[in-house]
Amino acid sequence: MNTLPPLSDVLEHRADAALRRAKAIGQEARQLGDRFDITRAIDLEQALDDVDRYARLYDRVGALDSRLHLPYQPGGRFSMIADIVNQHTDADARIRLQALRRDSARREHRNTTAGLSGLLPPAYITSAVATQVAAGRPLADLIGSRPLPDEGITVETGRVTTGHSAAAQATENTATSNTDVVVSGVSIPVRTIATRATVSAQVFERAAGYRDGIIGDMLEAHAATVDSLLVSGTGASGQPTGFLSQASTQSLAYTDATPTAAEFLPRLAAVTTSASTARRRPVTAYAMHSRRWWWLASGAAVAGLTGIGERSIFGVPVTLCDSIPVSLGTGNNEDRVLAIRPDDHHLYEAGPYVIAETQPSVTGQLAIVVTVYSYLAFSAARYPTGVGILTGDALSAVAA
Repeated sequence: MNTLPPLSDVLEHRADAALRRAKAIGQEARQLGDRFDITRAIDLEQALDDVDRYARLYDRVGALDSRLHLPYQPGGRFSMIADIVNQHTDADARIRLQALRRDSARREHRNTTAGLSGLLPPAYITSAVATQVAAGRPLADLIGSRPLPDEGITVETGRVTTGHSAAAQATENTATSNTDVVVSGVSIPVRTIATRATVSAQVFERAAGYRDGIIGDMLEAHAATVDSLLVSGTGASGQPTGFLSQASTQSLAYTDATPTAAEFLPRLAAVTTSASTARRRPVTAYAMHSRRWWWLASGAAVAGLTGIGERSIFGVPVTLCDSIPVSLGTGNNEDRVLAIRPDDHHLYEAGPYVIAETQPSVTGQLAIVVTVYSYLAFSAARYPTGVGILTGDALSAVAA
C-alpha cells in the first residue's frame, strides 16, 4: 500500500522548488537587464513569497511531523540501536535511520554532517526509562546551548580589554572623547564527552526494553557529566574550565562553625554585590546544591526572614544544581554557591550522538559496543569578574 510522505518533506520540497524558480528568474533578469518584463518581476516576487511561506510552515510542522513519522516510538517494533548495527545489510533499517537523521537535523536547527555515524536519540528514550540516579544538567540548561560550528577544534571569540570612551563635548567644534579599543582573543577548545558500554549481542538484540534502558542511562550519565564539568572542570585532561576553576572570579569565604540562614543572607548579598559591581550589570541567577537551598529555606521559615521567595533570593531566581560538589574545603564536606549572569557565558554543543558497532573480538565473545558522545566548548572567561562564588566552612554538611 502506498503511503503519503511526511508533510515536512513535502514542504521542504516545495520550498526548494520555489527557490530554484526564483534563482532562474533572477538569472533571467540579470541577462535581460532593462528588457526584463514586469510580469516576470511579479513571478519573481511570488516565488520569493512561496519560499518564505513554505519555510515558515516547514518550521511549524517539523516537530509534529517527526513525532508522527519517526519509526522509533515507546514500545514500538523497531530499535534505533539494532538498526545502526544492521544498517549495512538491512535496507529497511537504513530508511528508518534516514528518517531519524532528518529529525536530528531539525532538532539541531542545522544539517547533520554528511557520513556522520552518530545520531541524536529519540526524545522518548530518556523519559521512558528509570535510569540510575544522576544530577541532570540544570546549570547547562540555565546557561543555554549554542550550536557548535561544524568544523574546528577550537571556537575563536574575543573580549574587549580596553573599551571605547564617551564624554560630553566641552564646546562646539572641539575634540570629542577618543580611546582606541583593545580586543584580546579567547580561544575555547572543543572537548569530547563520551560514555561506552559493551553489551551481549543476544540480550541486546532480543530485549527491546533493555536496549532503551542502556541508552537512557548513558544519556543521563552524559548529561550529569556535562553539568559537573561546567561547575568544576579543571581545564586540563580534556576538561573545559568550569566556574570553580576560572581565574579572576569574585570569591567570598563564609566561615562559621554554627551558621544560620540569617547570617548566610548578608554573605550572599556581599558576594553578589562584588560580582555585580565588577560586571557593572546585576547578577541574574544563583546556582546552589539542593541541600543548601532547603537548609536556607527551612531556616528562613523558622526565623521569619524576608528576602526568600519561591525558589528565589532577593528576587533573583535560584537553580538547584546537584552537580555542585559537596566534598570541597579542608573538611571535604563543603559546597559552593554561584552568583552569575547566565547570558555572559557561552556553551557550544553538538550531540549527544549514539554509535553501536558489533565487536565479535571483544573478549572472544560476540558483543555490541554502544557509545554516546558529544562535543562541547565552554568558557566563563568572557566576564570572569562578574562571577561570584560563596565559599567557606559554613557551607558544610553540618549546615545541611
